Amino acid sequence: MKKINQLSAVVLIGAALMLSGSVMFSTFAQNSYTYLFTSTPFTAIPSSGPVMQPIGTTTTPVFVTMPASTCPGMPVVKLTHFDVHSGFKAKAFFTGTYSIEMIFKFDQLTGYNRIIDFSNSLSDNGIYTLDDCFNLYPDGDVGLCPGAFDTTNYKQLVITRDNSTGQMNIYLNGTAFVNYHDSTNYYVIGAAPNDSIKFFKDDLDVPDEDWSGNVALIRMCDFVLNPAQINSSYNDFCTRISGIQEVDNTLEFNLYPNPSADNITIETSQKTNIEIQNVEGRTVKTINNVEKATIVDLSELSGGVYFIKAITEKGISVKKFIKE
Repeated sequence: MKKINQLSAVVLIGAALMLSGSVMFSTFAQNSYTYLFTSTPFTAIPSSGPVMQPIGTTTTPVFVTMPASTCPGMPVVKLTHFDVHSGFKAKAFFTGTYSIEMIFKFDQLTGYNRIIDFSNSLSDNGIYTLDDCFNLYPDGDVGLCPGAFDTTNYKQLVITRDNSTGQMNIYLNGTAFVNYHDSTNYYVIGAAPNDSIKFFKDDLDVPDEDWSGNVALIRMCDFVLNPAQINSSYNDFCTRISGIQEVDNTLEFNLYPNPSADNITIETSQKTNIEIQNVEGRTVKTINNVEKATIVDLSELSGGVYFIKAITEKGISVKKFIKE
């Protein structure tokens, strides 16, 4: 059992962190990989990233109706459930500068629940919930406590760290939650062969401080996301956990006529796969290898609103369609 310390930290709530200054970006190539837990294997988007591997017992997919307090439209989404003492791991492609975004919830919030292990299971240090508080162990609870997490709503948690300064910024649901100076390098990836990052599964040093839950999305970057980017991701929260991925800004994607009672024409600037989803997030039709202008018969669909996704290696583009 851990000794509970209360961190003496400067808490920046709301927009305070938004005003703290600009984020500097390096000129080297930046890598960002997203994992949607709708099917196995958990391949990165884009696919050049490391595979996310399950640890222990996980179930994919599980269909979950989002509570109205999380997503007002209450979409039915496909997620992955992880049991107690289970989770996921991936080979890290960063060390001390990173951004990690997660959309998840725990089934129970009693004692410590591991969120992220940077040590490849060798150390008790890392990121947890402690009851319903956010905890940087061994330093202690940070930010709003109690009340940071609950067992009903899925939360978007984003953690950024700048290795040049040791500065960590934590966001909950798109809003600055707390900032913290990691002077001890507790929250960095180790050297090979211990250069894996693990989610939800606890370490071997003080084991079994973990619990079951559901995860919809994990995104890892080797650079620091800025507050505007994080807020934008949160604004698309419910759409993204319904299966919509990162936006491909290079794709030209059009459809017409809209509305239509039967056929539509889909035009794309490159080869793409098409998925059509209803408002509950269920895929009702797929068309693979669409290129240029393709006529699609939608006469069998019921009238209503649908989302048409054009999916490429870089991400997706989405348009709303009305079936008459």
